Amino acid sequence: MEVDASTTSGTAAASASDSLSAGSPGHMAPQGVQPSVNAALHPLVLLTISDHWTRCRLQFGHNRVLGALLGKQEGRLVEICNCFELAPYFSPANPQTADIDTIDAGFFQTRLAQYREVYPSLTVVGWYYCCDLPEEVTDTEAALHKQVCDLVMSDSPLMPVLLRLLPSSAATTAESLPVRLFESVLELVNGSPKCLFIPLPYSLATEEAERIGVDHVSRDMSGSGGTKVAEALAVQRSAVRALYSRLGLLLSYLRDVSAGRLPPCHAILRDLRRLADQLPVCGGEDFYRSFYRQCNDVQLTALLGTLIQATNTVHQLIGRTALLQDRRRRGVPSGYN
Repeated sequence: MEVDASTTSGTAAASASDSLSAGSPGHMAPQGVQPSVNAALHPLVLLTISDHWTRCRLQFGHNRVLGALLGKQEGRLVEICNCFELAPYFSPANPQTADIDTIDAGFFQTRLAQYREVYPSLTVVGWYYCCDLPEEVTDTEAALHKQVCDLVMSDSPLMPVLLRLLPSSAATTAESLPVRLFESVLELVNGSPKCLFIPLPYSLATEEAERIGVDHVSRDMSGSGGTKVAEALAVQRSAVRALYSRLGLLLSYLRDVSAGRLPPCHAILRDLRRLADQLPVCGGEDFYRSFYRQCNDVQLTALLGTLIQATNTVHQLIGRTALLQDRRRRGVPSGYN
């Protein structure tokens, strides 16, 4: 999805100011205001946010999660490459239904420092919020956006963008994603600055590793079969489970025979004995004696090689020393042949 790049930020600001003078409700910018940047979204960000939402939904019973977006800006292109989750503070009344009040600033700074060590070229370009919300930005998101601005404005001059993931969106089709991006701008409303949000179109930007990961996840979710590695691992897992089941059956039979609950079958016992004899011996005095003997042989072989190398070095040193002494006796300088 391409973004209309013909509208400049100055024209957008002028249009927003003209429309706001007539009164614009909520936190959304008036219709017709075009964004000043283009956005490119990586699939890794969507996978990480989806995993974060799923874990919180299953473990804590709520679907309101948020985190920071990492990326880089080149000209008017904002590329969102990675993200990490943030630690929110919920209202004390009922954390499962209440909105998020504040963001843990200490946790944010710690995680940001860790990601900078791994990805030094990435900066904080925005934040994400995962919840079933209407199209317009709510008061809770506006308050959290102000906190995010206070945290990241010293790191990046770019106003942070807002990514909203709608897990239960009924409008999602095979051609669209339940993702909404918003660009934030500061405008004067009734003489005071106010942060307004502009819907921001985006396009998907993928790399080779991301394409492989997305293909693997889509195959697992669709049930059409996984990759060759997954199929091989599934076969090995089935084989190990079958072997474990049969060994358990044999062990149960031997215990029953030993306890007298079953009559012994000499044919089965002979087969088990032959099977046990085929296994490698990993215990007993003979095993350890043979093991230590082989270890000593290996160590002696390595030591013999070291001694031969040292002897060769000493022999070369003795030959060069004798040649130098002979030249000195003949009065030949050491630098001439």
